[in-house]
Order: sequence, then structure tokens, then C-alpha cells
Amino acid sequence: MNKSLLAAGISLLIPLITPLSSKAQLLPPDVLVNGASQSELSASWWQWGLSYPDGQNPIQDETGAYSHLGDQGSVFFLAGSFGNSVIRSVTVSSNQTLFFPLINTLSIITKNDETETGIRQDASDSIGIVNKLFLKLNGNDLPLPSSTNSLEDYRQFSPLFDLTIPDNSILRAFLVGGTYSSVSDGFWAALQPLKTGNYILNFGGETVGTGPYDGLPFNQDITYNITVKPVPEPALISGLITLGLLGATSLKRKKS
Repeated sequence: MNKSLLAAGISLLIPLITPLSSKAQLLPPDVLVNGASQSELSASWWQWGLSYPDGQNPIQDETGAYSHLGDQGSVFFLAGSFGNSVIRSVTVSSNQTLFFPLINTLSIITKNDETETGIRQDASDSIGIVNKLFLKLNGNDLPLPSSTNSLEDYRQFSPLFDLTIPDNSILRAFLVGGTYSSVSDGFWAALQPLKTGNYILNFGGETVGTGPYDGLPFNQDITYNITVKPVPEPALISGLITLGLLGATSLKRKKS
């Protein structure tokens, strides 16, 4: 059984694309995101992505109907695919970091004699040789931080983690529901919060497997049409709360 799961769009023009600003920045791969390393986030992404049932899973989604499931608070997960070109629409907030895979793979311990070392090698063979990685915003390559030379510097090896999947998961054809020790390997990106507006994000890559996957190609091309909505200013939130309290007090007096 092939334990490795590669999951990582064509650019689609939409009107009123927001010009790029200084806030459209790719974070270096060693920078923490909301207190977590990006390797830890890669494990969290898999725990998130495989927790949803077949037919309602954001990795399967071809339109963005389930893209809202990526909302994790200060971080927003964008899904990859199982090796196909996908165009999705999504709405995020202007205070959310976007986290997503350019190319990624998962390897799972399914037998008693399998080890962490073994599944790490399995994941590495599944990734194999990288031929191409790309990351564009509004049709332009995102500039790399000065501490990096290429997108290949963005490889993340997750810690060993527990992966719990439901019985009706997208893996049910060859894996029953339960909790499995797993590792993730791949290339990930964390994009700083974007200003309010509309954007086109396009990412993906091409790899060829090695070892037991020798010569097996994998291609991913994902496009997100992103609408970034504003977050209310603290003063406005405070004012709304105050108005709410005053309204409640007034109502109480009327009742009294």
C-alpha cells in the first residue's frame, strides 16, 4: 500500500485586483507563526485537512465551497489538492497569516514493525526530486526574504505526530478510521496578513519520486481568488460594546 499522500491553479484574472504592498511578504521558513514553528504547523495542517469527511473535505474541494474551514483564528489554512489544478475562492481577514503547501506528503505508520525512521524515508522518497516550485501573488513571483535563496529553502520536516481520521475520511479506501503516528515532509509557505482587497494567489510545483516511487511524477497547481475583509479597529469594537451595554442598561430601566 502506498502510504504517502501527496497533497499539495492557473492564474484567473478578476477585476479590481489590489496592488501589492509592503505587507504582502513571505515569512522566512524559520520564523514562528503564532508561537508555533512552521514544521509544527505542517503537522497541524494535516490534522486539520484529514479531519473532514469524504465529500466535505477542503483538499477535495474544487470551488472553495469548503475553504472557510481553513479559519484557525490568527492563521488561515489553505488546502492543496491530490495532484490536480484547482481554482477556489476564499474570504479571509486582514489579520490572518496564510499557511499552505507548495508540495507536501504524509507518511503513516500502519503496521507494528514500521518505525519513525522508516516513514520519514518513505516521505522523502515520495517527495523525491523537486523540478519546480512556484508562488505568485497577482501574477508576480513573491519576493524571497534575504535569508533565503529559493523556495527549496522552505522544506519542513514535521515532528512525529498523532493523526486522527474519521471512518468516512478521504482515505477510507485503504485506511480505517483511527489514530496513527505520522510525519509530514514538504515545502510550505506562510504569507503575512494582506491588506483589505482582492488578490490572486497561485502556488504549487512538480516533483518526481525516488526509491519505491522512482519516476512517479506529482504536479500541483492551485489558485485562490482571495477576498480580504477588514478587521474592526479596537476603538470601534470598544464603542460597539459600550453601545451594547448602554442599550442593555436602558432596557433594564424601562423594564424596572
